[in-house]
Amino acid sequence: MTLDERARAEILATFRAELGEHCQTLTAIFLALEKEPETDERGRLLDEAFRSAHSLKGAARAVAFGAVEALGHELEAVLEAARDADLELSPALFDALYAVVDSLAGAFGDNGAPALSDAESQDLVRQLGAAHAGPATLPGARRAPAAPAAQHAAPQTASIAVAGHRAGSAAPAHRDGRVFPPSAAGETIRLPAALLQERGCDLLVSDVEMPEIDGVELTAHLRLDPKLRDLPVILVTTRDSAADRQRGLEAGADAYIVKSSFDQDHLLRTIAELI
Repeated sequence: MTLDERARAEILATFRAELGEHCQTLTAIFLALEKEPETDERGRLLDEAFRSAHSLKGAARAVAFGAVEALGHELEAVLEAARDADLELSPALFDALYAVVDSLAGAFGDNGAPALSDAESQDLVRQLGAAHAGPATLPGARRAPAAPAAQHAAPQTASIAVAGHRAGSAAPAHRDGRVFPPSAAGETIRLPAALLQERGCDLLVSDVEMPEIDGVELTAHLRLDPKLRDLPVILVTTRDSAADRQRGLEAGADAYIVKSSFDQDHLLRTIAELI
């Protein structure tokens, strides 16, 4: 590898990490927007999403990744219209927004090389434009679950269940960001429905790679349980492909966080949005 090639690879690696952060930010914001927040909060969220899309577009242009730049530009336009009250955030539009973010999350292959083509990007731009213009059904897109109609004051302390290799079981987690202690560190936990019901958990954070049952399968089981199907689930994993992300979201996960771009503040913000 020549010096120029090495430098290019390093620049793309940096951009890939930044892209992952933007995808996480946008997903968390879209989840929050689907809960139909008050006007001021809606405006703040749309401002944050617009800034993220704008930064993504500029970063993509800097590394000459035209397919990502085009999607960032279209996202920017849609979010600006929504922010200025010229566009309704409809279910079809949310479907299109999630489809774009999923594709951005898979914009690089396992070898670190760009994997999103200009043709794929333009197809997504057209789909987003169609959703922007009116109702549409996008094949393969998954819309995040809508918030329950009933509202109540959020508790200052929430019970978080953690499932994964060397994870603890359910333990209290304060909303101010203090660490929630494991009750059985060093164990591999399989959290069956009965245990989750017994602990009265408010949210589950699960690894995907686990010896007994993977996090996606666990999530799918929970969505079939009448008492636990509304339990918020966050999947945290090393698997960063668009297909893996789609599999997790289709199983019913409310958020999908990749460990390579893990940020504790982002995790805490996502938890706060979901409980």
